[in-house]
Amino acid sequence: MRALLMGAALVFQAGCGAVDGAPESPWVGEAEQATRGFLPDLTVEELSRDSTSYKVKFCNRSSYGSELTFTVRLTNELNGQSFQSNPLYPYSVPAPGTCIWTGGFSCGLVGAACNDFVTLTAQVDDTSNVTETYEYNNTMTVSFREHVVLPDLVVEEVVRTGAYLHARYCNHGTADTLSTFAMRLTNTATGQMHLTADTFAVPAQGTCAWTPGIPCSTVGSNCVDTLEVRVTADGAYVISEWSEVNNDAVARFTPSTALADLVVSDVWRQGSTYVVSYCNQGLGTSTTRFEVRLINRATGWPYQTPSYQPLPVPAPGECAQTASDACSVPGCWPGSMWATVDISGDVFEANEQNNHLYKTLP
Repeated sequence: MRALLMGAALVFQAGCGAVDGAPESPWVGEAEQATRGFLPDLTVEELSRDSTSYKVKFCNRSSYGSELTFTVRLTNELNGQSFQSNPLYPYSVPAPGTCIWTGGFSCGLVGAACNDFVTLTAQVDDTSNVTETYEYNNTMTVSFREHVVLPDLVVEEVVRTGAYLHARYCNHGTADTLSTFAMRLTNTATGQMHLTADTFAVPAQGTCAWTPGIPCSTVGSNCVDTLEVRVTADGAYVISEWSEVNNDAVARFTPSTALADLVVSDVWRQGSTYVVSYCNQGLGTSTTRFEVRLINRATGWPYQTPSYQPLPVPAPGECAQTASDACSVPGCWPGSMWATVDISGDVFEANEQNNHLYKTLP
């Protein structure tokens, strides 16, 4: 049974280069390589399925970013049907060395039910809008088995704070379970391993959770010096899963590693919309995206950024803006507005108590 589950998802992925600025394409001449070395490098690194939709994880494996945007395409290799993400809400190139998950794409968009056998190809930048260091690693093909109803544990992020490590883990599968599991931590430099005595509940399908703090000392670290650690969900292989090959994540920490700290810096009215300015006043960042919510405390009028297009965490010391949909109903204004960043607590922050701003507007 274990061998069968290990083969549940057959992944064929073009090779990804290291996160650096070096040109990687053997088809680019020396003169052009000098220019291409300053470009991003988009890759697809995971394609997951739950009971309602598909999600794509894409990364920027270069040391350089880009202001250009792009769409993502899914193609059903069995029937040729494809779907392109909404070009009116394109995706941004992730910060160098970071990754982003798309929102969910309904399974029916590629002509198959979520419990069918299907072979899918995910392609980032399917219209070649972004010029990249390497253009040959933008796709991944995955086969999903038929009628598999199982949970699927994935570790998505690991952070370090104080003397502890915290892991964000998710259930990307098509079922829930009451079983619990332990986390396994491995110091990749020394090989020292630790299986947590505490066990954790599998999140409901499509949701995530953070572990409590796990002492760095369990893998021989003082939580100050450089540490590279591999965190594996269900390290004892207790839970039968849709895929057993995506349970871990590797994080590297240095003495300067720090956390993000999201705050709302301002809210103002602009035409028929409200604009929220938010900043990262922390010393670190995060690959996890988040949503912003506005509520008119006087009338109850709400606005929330779309779940299929969550916002990236700005770099340390930087700010960004997002605008609400146009609104002309009486409940919009005048407004005693309560703005909140990271409404679901997805981003692990240095300070979780300063994510709100209250402001009265005309």
